Amino acid sequence: MRNPHLAVSAFNSLAAREAVPPPIRQPKASPGFGRKALLFGLLTASFDIFLVVDVGGFTLRIHQLLLALSVLSALQLSYEQQPLRLPVAIGWLMLWVSFILAFIPNTVYLARSAGYGFWLLLDVFIILATVQLFGNRKWIDSLLRAYLGVFLFVGGFGLAQLLLGVAHLPLFVKQWLIVGLWPRINGFSYEPSYFSTYMLMGWIFSGWLIECRTYVLGPRLTRACFVVSTLAMVLSTSRIGWLMMGVWGIGYAFRRLRDRHSATIPPVLLVGALMFCAVVAVGAAATSARLQKAIGTIMVGGTGLNGTPSHSVSFRERNLEYTFDIFKESPLIGYSLGGVATAIGARQGMRITGNNDAKQNEGGSVFAEILAASGTIGIIPFLIYFWMLIQRPLVAARATDPPTRVVLSGLIWALCMELLVLQFNQNILRAYLWFHIGVVSAAYAAVKLDHWRVSARAEHATSAV
Repeated sequence: MRNPHLAVSAFNSLAAREAVPPPIRQPKASPGFGRKALLFGLLTASFDIFLVVDVGGFTLRIHQLLLALSVLSALQLSYEQQPLRLPVAIGWLMLWVSFILAFIPNTVYLARSAGYGFWLLLDVFIILATVQLFGNRKWIDSLLRAYLGVFLFVGGFGLAQLLLGVAHLPLFVKQWLIVGLWPRINGFSYEPSYFSTYMLMGWIFSGWLIECRTYVLGPRLTRACFVVSTLAMVLSTSRIGWLMMGVWGIGYAFRRLRDRHSATIPPVLLVGALMFCAVVAVGAAATSARLQKAIGTIMVGGTGLNGTPSHSVSFRERNLEYTFDIFKESPLIGYSLGGVATAIGARQGMRITGNNDAKQNEGGSVFAEILAASGTIGIIPFLIYFWMLIQRPLVAARATDPPTRVVLSGLIWALCMELLVLQFNQNILRAYLWFHIGVVSAAYAAVKLDHWRVSARAEHATSAV
């Protein structure tokens, strides 16, 4: 005789199975053309010698052309769906921009100053578009994963560039460690120092995630980004890149030492040691020519490298001194970002007739150049902006879960190290700096406005110990 309980149980089990509808796979939302354009701009932000065109002495880059599409998409989004989201401390940034634009006429070469003013506005639009398109819980995770992927791609191309050069198939090689045999990695940048300056942000960000054992953006992606960026920066033979890796390495050693012996090492000693390293690194900006000459016999002796063109060594120390000199001549009224180089050239009796003439006299240190460009009063909103850009995300991170806290702090660490390395030259208008600021601002907006918490995909749910 059949057991009615079993029969009912079997019937209920069968009915239950039939009652449960099959899971409906939600279609993945399309990022849209505006977001795709911004992500492609993120990918090409370091491109100096590829997908660029020279227009009147100014380099027009592909991401600048695509930025218009992203801005239009952001405006459409704010009109149809999402209210306008303003980046953190945008008021202070725009106040500084106003000073820069107001001082454009204070120059002997108006076209350069006007061009640099327009360039600065484009960089500001990068932040605005990034926050509006990605600064929400729906898209911020995709942006962060894409950001790691960008450094993986550019670093991987740099390693391929090295292998092709060794195989006598050079691709975009600008300098050689051993002429015709061993190239120095420059990726898509002007030279190795520019390449390592760019890669530093990805190296710091992925390294911080690994140090904190946070793999919510994907364990394979995070580890691959760190390994590839490490190899690319080391093999690029960039002295500035090596120096910054050394500074971060010292900080890592102290953090590990603090964690293991927190009861025996005073925090004041740790902070003091890190500040000492930072001061040494910043001070090296003023004497970098002598520093590079001292280690040049080890790195480039007998290779002919000193005879090749270089953007990062020539006249740096002299131009840094001239930057402070022209600031003393006009401490209140700045020269605007494009006018510093022309003012330095005019001080030396040079006749500046084109952008290429002015480039020979660039300031040598970003913050010194900004001081001369903004004036004593104009630099105040600039400093306040970057202080708030660093401080506010760190404060917001304290109220989030541990993974989100690590992601936010990692982005801030990368920003601080990038600002530090920029003291060795280059330009505050470099697009990859402003794309990074856009990523920081978007993550902060997602946390503050949407209470975003970083989430791992199913395949990313496990983290290694």
